[in-house]
Amino acid sequence: MRIRQGVRAWSKDLGLLALAAIGLLALAELALRYWLPPWAEVVPFDRSARLLGVEDACEHPWAAGRSNVWTLAVIGDSIAMGVGNQKCHRLAFVLEWFLNVGTSAPPAQVRLYAKPSSTYQQIGDVRRAIADGASVVVLAISLNDTEDWSRPAELMANRPDRGEWSGPRWLRAVARQSRLVGVTWRAVERDRRLAGYLQYYRFLYHSGYSGLEKFRTALREIRAAADDGGAQVAAVLFPLLIADLRPGRYPFEAMHEVVAAACREAGIPLLDLRAAMAGSTPDRLQAIPMVDAHGSEVAHRIAAEEIFYFLLDLGVLDPRRRPMHVRELDRWKTWAKKFDALGQPLEGRSAWTAPRTPRPVSPEPEHELKPSEEAHGTAGVVPQRTSNER
Repeated sequence: MRIRQGVRAWSKDLGLLALAAIGLLALAELALRYWLPPWAEVVPFDRSARLLGVEDACEHPWAAGRSNVWTLAVIGDSIAMGVGNQKCHRLAFVLEWFLNVGTSAPPAQVRLYAKPSSTYQQIGDVRRAIADGASVVVLAISLNDTEDWSRPAELMANRPDRGEWSGPRWLRAVARQSRLVGVTWRAVERDRRLAGYLQYYRFLYHSGYSGLEKFRTALREIRAAADDGGAQVAAVLFPLLIADLRPGRYPFEAMHEVVAAACREAGIPLLDLRAAMAGSTPDRLQAIPMVDAHGSEVAHRIAAEEIFYFLLDLGVLDPRRRPMHVRELDRWKTWAKKFDALGQPLEGRSAWTAPRTPRPVSPEPEHELKPSEEAHGTAGVVPQRTSNER
């Protein structure tokens, strides 16, 4: 008799706990439906259904019919290619626009030499770009440029994207109906994805990995090819866009330090884009958040603008290309006030001027100065800009 009474008491307590749990889950569901906007649970998809081809005669509109054309080359992989973006929104085209905002300097064209590849596979592209007349070569580096594709099986066994979005079908159906389940599942999947990439990049940047030595060797060969061809060379490093890029929150800093050290050793000035992109979010920087981690139009615009000012500050661009008329700086005052009201001050950005490009990571050059470096006296030095220049 006492056993039955004990079982009933336990059953009653378990029933009350189950009801309480259901009630809490219902409240959480209602709270999320109230607090989160309707689009918070939606993975945005705004990619173009038709990526337009461009006829050869229309490729470089500012250079068309001109004989005094100055050429810059961008070398890279699928990130530099701008996968998923219209050509007018990609790094090379936007950078070309920045180079042609004035008439004081000769017309400029930006030629793109990009394909899915690692840096050691791009040495031939650098030589071809210089042979084609490029005065400046910009090497667009992604964190996976240390991959060694002579050992593809090893890479495929470690790549994290092969197991993405492996949730059961029943959970997907529930997630479509419940905001609580949908938000929670995406958060778990996002963390799992990030952890997978972190493990993969630790493998790529392990001191004993063959691809890392190939990367370092390739940088030295690219520096030598530029010297032999009489061209300037600089590098730009894209961060991993699936992660929070704010200081102290970005888990791939160690990999960035390895790339920076390799560029210093090779004598190649490096611009790290992480700081410039830290004010944005992964949802805005990715082509399709949680689906395609290539850069969006926002990422390519930031990259092009930072590269433009980086090259100006290094002195490898004609100083006449520095814009004379910068508009809408007064709008920064309004934006700064609204951000303060939201409790999110624009850190490091004053209310009366636009953001300044972070001081680039420049090497201590051991190579002989190029003529443009001697003329401007800016080799390895970044001159200060006035507040109305950006």
